[in-house]
Amino acid sequence: MATVEGGKALRLATESVRAHADSIGYITFDDVDFGLDAQAKAGTVTSYMISDKDPPRGIYVQIGDRNNGDVTFVGRILDGPFYTQKPGAYYLIELTSMLVGNQRLAVQTRPKPASPVNLLDPKDVQEYVGATGDFTIGRLAGQSDVKIAIDSAGLTRHIGIFGTTGGGKSNSLQVITEEASEAKRAVLIFDIEGEYVAMNEPTDVLVPLLAKFGRKPKAMRNFQVYVPAPNSSKNIDAKKFGIPFSEIDLEIFSEVLGLTPFERVYLYDVAKGQGDFRIVSPLRDR
Repeated sequence: MATVEGGKALRLATESVRAHADSIGYITFDDVDFGLDAQAKAGTVTSYMISDKDPPRGIYVQIGDRNNGDVTFVGRILDGPFYTQKPGAYYLIELTSMLVGNQRLAVQTRPKPASPVNLLDPKDVQEYVGATGDFTIGRLAGQSDVKIAIDSAGLTRHIGIFGTTGGGKSNSLQVITEEASEAKRAVLIFDIEGEYVAMNEPTDVLVPLLAKFGRKPKAMRNFQVYVPAPNSSKNIDAKKFGIPFSEIDLEIFSEVLGLTPFERVYLYDVAKGQGDFRIVSPLRDR
């Protein structure tokens, strides 16, 4: 009986909690029923928050544990708002990690009811998602005050940009190229599809979006397009180039093509028959 009464008292205390001025809400009990089974669908560790501040989905939050000041949680608002007849709205938070002191751990428990929920500082979000660096390439989807950056030192090694069709791979590479150019670095692009030939012209598509961040479109400087003759390019200033067959070093040409030893011998035979190639140390003579 005492346990039941204690539970009721805790519930009443929790329901009377109001978020502090610097908080967006507080953790509540799990026995809410929205008919959606939201927690089960999430497939991750989650908690419910009550808030009257209409936070958007996708933002990162920090949750303090009501009973343990040394433990905090980082999470993202996954779903909501869900409304009941009680004040405020319910939000589903995905718990992504647990912080104990300076250690970042897997989520081993969950925050207690009445634990305060605060917005995570944009710089902390940037560091948390691993998006720090000297080249800013965009903003975090759903939380535009968080910059997404990369470390330019990584560009001297292999990097990969992956995504579905239309997901922004080409645009991301263009932004990285622009950042590199602004940093006085040379960039060479083998543009098979002709996607980057107009980078010397300011865009007229992203004007409203750029205005939100106080920026204006601008053309890329020191930009030149080269196109192999007799092909053409949409860039009117493109320079055509060609390499006379008589200037081709077959040894280098074979390396570029990745020819097998047998294919190289065949190539040298063809070249000798034409008599118009530079033949340097053919394989057959080795």
